[in-house]
Amino acid sequence: NKQRLQSMFLLSQSTHRMIIQHDADVGHRFTPNLRARLPGEDGGHFVVTNSWGFRSDHEFEKARGRHGRILMFGDSYTAGDNVSNVDRYSDQLGRMLGVEVQNYGVPGSGTDQHLLIHRKFAREVEADLVMICVQIDSFNRIQVSHRPIVDRLTGQRLLVPKPYFEWENGEIVLRQVPAPKERPVDQGQMDLEAGRKSASWYGKLHEAYLKVPGLKELRHSPLLNEMGSRAISELHRVTGKHPYPDILSADTAGWKLMAAILRKVIDEVKPRPVMIVPIPTAEFYVHGVEPVYQRLFQTLENQAGGVYVIDVTTPLINLGWKTRQTLTYELGGHFTPL
Repeated sequence: NKQRLQSMFLLSQSTHRMIIQHDADVGHRFTPNLRARLPGEDGGHFVVTNSWGFRSDHEFEKARGRHGRILMFGDSYTAGDNVSNVDRYSDQLGRMLGVEVQNYGVPGSGTDQHLLIHRKFAREVEADLVMICVQIDSFNRIQVSHRPIVDRLTGQRLLVPKPYFEWENGEIVLRQVPAPKERPVDQGQMDLEAGRKSASWYGKLHEAYLKVPGLKELRHSPLLNEMGSRAISELHRVTGKHPYPDILSADTAGWKLMAAILRKVIDEVKPRPVMIVPIPTAEFYVHGVEPVYQRLFQTLENQAGGVYVIDVTTPLINLGWKTRQTLTYELGGHFTPL
């Protein structure tokens, strides 16, 4: 869990720059007009932002030009953690289709914040399509009022307030706006794991991996590396191991809240069509766990009303095991350049 926090918001202390800033309306976004080279597993990448505080090599214009335009919203997978702007799936999609893609992705954000980002920045932007990329960990993020980070100077784990929705009289109501700047120290006073539950067998296996002398070195030996990795993937696949109980049923609190937020997105982006794109975590696209969440999202599709849902997980799972291992960075699980 700490590794995930560091990969989202921290760099090595000697090279860290403040790349994320507070935003009272949406929680946080990139620091505007930034140009920085950040270290990474494959040598580093550039983070370039525009004056609105989103990763882009150019300014976002409201009026559409002669090419088509897509607006894309999401978290760090969409923003492109660990890769330069040109290598993100948004930019590659733009080149494939010959269109402009405005990427509004923000690391550590949830679908609730993507709705708010659209309200603040993109409501009046002309576009042919709006894509909402729902990374599956968002089932956790939409159910909490704070996001945990590790302070880059003190190393303390802090709680950063964020806007969120909760139910009231059958409707979802926005809370905690403006988002406070105060960041209390995490002393276990808040439930940050809503919508997330790890399998007990995996925790015991990981604990043994860390504690048994020599096991880590043996696991990473050239002889056993692939064998061990394949075994772990097979355990994930056979047991269906993933930490998201809310994707198992339409009756869960997490899915009901997610569906309500997405319906608000659909209503607010009209008359522009909407494409909902569930983005898998490594449990699914690396290890091959069945993407049971796809059926839930599919219930929102209404092509006659301009609402589309696409499945990007199944084509990734259908790739060979060795190919799938190259799709992710070890730290943070984000996509490598596809």
